Amino acid sequence: MNRSIQHHAGRLILGWLAAVVAAVAQADTAEPLPGLRTRVEAYWRAQEREDWHTLFRLLSPRYLQGLSQNEFVEAKNRLEKLRFSAITVGRIERQGDYAWAEVDYGYQPRAYPDMPAHRARIWDIWQKEQDQYYPVPPELRQNAPGLPPVERATAEEQALTQRLHQFWEARERQDQAGLYRLLDPAWRRQVDFQAFRKKRSFYQYLAHKLDWVEVPRNQRQARVRVTFSYKLNDPSVSKMPPREESLLQDWIKVGDQWYRSVPQEPEQPVSNPEPKGDKGA
Repeated sequence: MNRSIQHHAGRLILGWLAAVVAAVAQADTAEPLPGLRTRVEAYWRAQEREDWHTLFRLLSPRYLQGLSQNEFVEAKNRLEKLRFSAITVGRIERQGDYAWAEVDYGYQPRAYPDMPAHRARIWDIWQKEQDQYYPVPPELRQNAPGLPPVERATAEEQALTQRLHQFWEARERQDQAGLYRLLDPAWRRQVDFQAFRKKRSFYQYLAHKLDWVEVPRNQRQARVRVTFSYKLNDPSVSKMPPREESLLQDWIKVGDQWYRSVPQEPEQPVSNPEPKGDKGA
């Protein structure tokens, strides 16, 4: 092979590699395979037709937790409050194991069929489990980002992520001064550092993992979900193995920086596993 052919082949390979890298970079936010859209449309079609047998087959077995199909259908016939109509599934966005489907629909109370239908548009949240997508049940949606990446502020999420790690690393080091600096300035004006440092932590925090960050576009409030390990801050139980928990935190932007919004109630860890839902501060 002469040099010109080698050079041309090398350019082709480099071009192919660049295309692969670009495709991988975009794959996380591109619309997923048609199988997901088919499932989303089947799910909402079943809702509209009140086809509870089909709906049952589209739900996560982990969520159903042994509930039989007949029990599910009987419960839906007895307890369902709304009737859906004129449903349209629009865009579908994806990031990691989550997907969001833009759904426009009409709804009215089942008990009042003559009442005019109202219209609503939502981002319906789906999550991948063992290579299949399932709808996230309403009672568990707080554990997932409510908006897809296209509706969120990416640069702000990156800035908040850095502050989050600073916050949790300060906790793990028991760095009271570092932790205090990351708390809401309005709260710090009411509680000085000397009073803050006197508060004894119930827990010794060991490690953390940021599950997700959500900053809606043009907003100065954010939600995050963190999974962390900890032990009770008590020498008498120091040999007990660490526990792993998850919690939701609220953050606010003041000026050009993000700060931890201090909850009204003392922050408590929330038990895993996720099927029970998280209620942490």
